[in-house]
Amino acid sequence: MKIRFEDPKNGFIGLKITYERKELYVLGSYCPRNSLVDLVGALKGLLEIPMESVVIWNGEPTEYEMRFSRTQQQISLIIDCYPDSRRSIHHYDRVLTVQGSYEMVCIPFWRALRDLQGRFSAEELTKRWHSDFPFDQLNQLTTAIDFWKSANPFEPIISHRTIVAADS
Repeated sequence: MKIRFEDPKNGFIGLKITYERKELYVLGSYCPRNSLVDLVGALKGLLEIPMESVVIWNGEPTEYEMRFSRTQQQISLIIDCYPDSRRSIHHYDRVLTVQGSYEMVCIPFWRALRDLQGRFSAEELTKRWHSDFPFDQLNQLTTAIDFWKSANPFEPIISHRTIVAADS
């Protein structure tokens, strides 16, 4: 899976997701939710514990719901497109479904966020996005990923300790 964030401009950012032969483009606004903050929080949470997390991208009026979930070492990502913020369960399109390891599903998002972070100064990125970029949270996520990679170089990123705790 490949993820790419466009340069933010006037409070909007483009997100391009390429998986197998599918390509999805999402144009998201900084409000009413800071989706970048929510995305970093979801990626960090999925690394730590089995959970479900939702990140909503507001396209004004279209909304994309990215639903991440982790069971054991398996990550699932389902992206649904709603015509507006009412988010009716009867009126949406499922636009992408991906299942795989943390490395396959989540690491591409982390890399794309790090790439975006590296393209601008903190001041410029905040100005373009019209909201705070999650610099501290992304650095914490990077530290957590680096820790698991160094502690278990031949094992998946999600630790055995977490899996054992989930099975108890």
